[in-house]
Amino acid sequence: MKNALTCIALILALLRVLSVSAANNKNDLTGSISIETVEALPGDIVDVAVTATGFSGVAAFDCYISFDNHVLDTIDLQNTVINLHPSIAGAFFNVINGDKIAVTWNSMNPVTIPDGQKLFDLRFVFCSELYPCALSGTASPVEFVENLTHFTTAEFVEIDLEYNHGGVYAVNPLRALTINQVGSGMVTVDDVTYSEPLVFTEEMSLTLEAFPGLDYIFDGWSGDISGMENPVELLMDENKMVNVTFLQDLSELYILSFDVTNFFDEDVEDAVIVLDGESHAPGQYVFDALEPGHYTYSVLHPCYQDIVQELILLDDDMIIFIQLEGFPGDANGDGELNVLDVITMASYYTGNNPHPFCFHNADINQDGAVNVMDIILLIGFFR
Repeated sequence: MKNALTCIALILALLRVLSVSAANNKNDLTGSISIETVEALPGDIVDVAVTATGFSGVAAFDCYISFDNHVLDTIDLQNTVINLHPSIAGAFFNVINGDKIAVTWNSMNPVTIPDGQKLFDLRFVFCSELYPCALSGTASPVEFVENLTHFTTAEFVEIDLEYNHGGVYAVNPLRALTINQVGSGMVTVDDVTYSEPLVFTEEMSLTLEAFPGLDYIFDGWSGDISGMENPVELLMDENKMVNVTFLQDLSELYILSFDVTNFFDEDVEDAVIVLDGESHAPGQYVFDALEPGHYTYSVLHPCYQDIVQELILLDDDMIIFIQLEGFPGDANGDGELNVLDVITMASYYTGNNPHPFCFHNADINQDGAVNVMDIILLIGFFR
């Protein structure tokens, strides 16, 4: 029993020594990892070096690196992480969500990495799409994701890390010009028609000129240019957004109106106007912004005869007076006077809702009501 207790005491003492040793080792294990800063021109393929200093006995690491995928494009998975240090030749890497690169490695044989030694290169295409690149500021930080990046020893002791972030930056910042247009027309930039955002690699002065479309007028600039000057100069010293407005020219357009009445000279408020084949809502009698010329129109109403006419709109507004033709007593609007009209009027008088029902035709005596007197008058037509 005594020997067993002695053995247990020795084991506990050894564990305390190992624990203290591991704690001391953890405190002593520090290192730094760095990402290079690189300047580039649009379209360049750039290699960004990731280096390490102060690592001894490394058995595994997880290295996560973020970047702006509007500015930097990974070429393909096989060529994203290249030039691996021989000691980590078996590292595995992947692109996550298009804007992070994960590099992981582990080995049964810990390695010591000499100070300043390159672990690997990250390969990107810089500003392959100029417009989104320009809007992103033509620069992308390339940074360690610190909470996901870990280096450990064979004893599973994590190494304290100092992070030095880097990035890729344009030698000359890009400048994007965006033009938004309202109305019909076009804009030229240095005599070239604008059709999509333009990107410039250096500061320069541009001439913008607005050309209104047919029957439109230029109504001014807004945004990074304001006012009515046309053409106008614009200095591209940063990203610029310009708005141009064209308005329809109403100076040579005219208003056509219809005044519609019935045979009692009462206003008819729900006729349908068909102008050059286009039918409009009942009661829409005013049409503006019409060009001079020939027009065909129809006036339709279920209680009156259809009217189809032509007109010539010259150089002034025009009012067309229409008197719809019908028959007093034609209560159902079929263009005839017969017993069906008597039935329709009687149905209305007794509280039903016949359809169609032409009130103005049925109100033969024009007293503002359809009643027995109107029915008697209608029957009198048949004698």
